[in-house]
Amino acid sequence: MKISFKLLLGFLLLLPIVVKAQVGLPTGQYMFTPLIVNPAYAGTEGSLNITSVNRMSWLGMQGDAKAPKNIGLLADAGLPYHRIGLGMALHMQEINVHQRMSFQGMVSYHLSLNKTWDISAGLLLGGNHYSVNYERLNIQHTNDPVYQDTYYEGWRPQVGTGIYLSGKGMQLGVSIPRLMEYRGILNSRVFEQAGVRVTALYDWWYATWLHLKPSVMLNFPKGAAVEMDYSLLAFYKDVLGLGITYKWGSTIGGLSQVQLSRKWKLGYLFELPVGQRTSLNGVAHELMLQFQLGAIGKERVSPRSFYR
Repeated sequence: MKISFKLLLGFLLLLPIVVKAQVGLPTGQYMFTPLIVNPAYAGTEGSLNITSVNRMSWLGMQGDAKAPKNIGLLADAGLPYHRIGLGMALHMQEINVHQRMSFQGMVSYHLSLNKTWDISAGLLLGGNHYSVNYERLNIQHTNDPVYQDTYYEGWRPQVGTGIYLSGKGMQLGVSIPRLMEYRGILNSRVFEQAGVRVTALYDWWYATWLHLKPSVMLNFPKGAAVEMDYSLLAFYKDVLGLGITYKWGSTIGGLSQVQLSRKWKLGYLFELPVGQRTSLNGVAHELMLQFQLGAIGKERVSPRSFYR
């Protein structure tokens, strides 16, 4: 099994040689906040986790367009001795005249396959509120029929699922954030596509004081090009982590994580456009703050002993 997982990770890392694609992901710190990607991750840490993420993109662009904003709040915890994890996520996204407010609840179930490998399955239920407000634009042609109705809004439910496998320093996840596809929302101005996301991470201890974490996330949206996100981090004594991230054909950047205390972590990421996107002349900044508390107020324990 060890060989097969190394081969799988190698396949994911070499996939761009076969497929030319672009990336567009809401967060570049998915390795720190996997709950954003996969509901099966809820409760796997065996502790209470509360994370906030704030992302500003395309800063420095010229023109009247506002920089996209993403603000998220996530929380997850496990129920002791019940093999069940619970999670929730709140997300606000603003891209010029478009706004989206999302709420998601997650539940997961965890099993130990053997002494080394654990597997989890998760379900996501939630809703999304969309709005489009053309009054924010400086419209030159007011008689254009497209802008006759200046405001639209609507709600749509969201159902997703995922699986998560971990063991021997390897983490592998497959998720479908949206099982249902919506088109024609808000007079065809907003739609959600179904797709599959695959994540893989390997924790390699080079020495007692240094370990490396290569990771990859692939997004397979229906009817669109594959999106790819790579990262490599080096951690010094689990206190300070520094690394690089690359979104295929889109951006390159640096990221860091600092263990402020036993319960608090701080992460930061910045990205610069590459390739054809250099003409955007915009950068992205992302800040993550995470609070971690042991199970039900106790000291943190391993998920394996937590779910016995």
